[in-house]
Amino acid sequence: SSVMKVKAASQTKNTDAVIADDDTLVFAVGASETWAFRITFFYTQSNNSGNLDVTMAGPAGCTIAFNVNNTQIPVSSIGNAGATEVLIDGTAGVTYMVEITGTIINSTTPGNCAFRWAQNVSHASNLVVLGGSSLIAVKS
Repeated sequence: SSVMKVKAASQTKNTDAVIADDDTLVFAVGASETWAFRITFFYTQSNNSGNLDVTMAGPAGCTIAFNVNNTQIPVSSIGNAGATEVLIDGTAGVTYMVEITGTIINSTTPGNCAFRWAQNVSHASNLVVLGGSSLIAVKS
């Protein structure tokens, strides 16, 4: 089984440092399933101060291991809550491509595996994950 999703439209956050699920880059994970995933997203920001925090989150009891552009996140710090956020420091007016690769090993609770993001610091400027960003996930 596999899933592929592409954002049809851009999603904007401003004055919003609360990490939350992306509105498209999410997939369902059943009980006791294992998935591998790759998220390729494009983003831009209109001010140097907001920057971007990203993480992955899944159902209660799951284990998620992921890396962001080859920045490895220790597996011991990753759980289902997406507690480890990765700061991506960008420059205003530049469009960036970022890749997240990883796996989710689920326990007995079905739910979603979600790409989550927000401004690192709440700022009244636009942080935009662009349309055309994508997710590919494959169940093992």
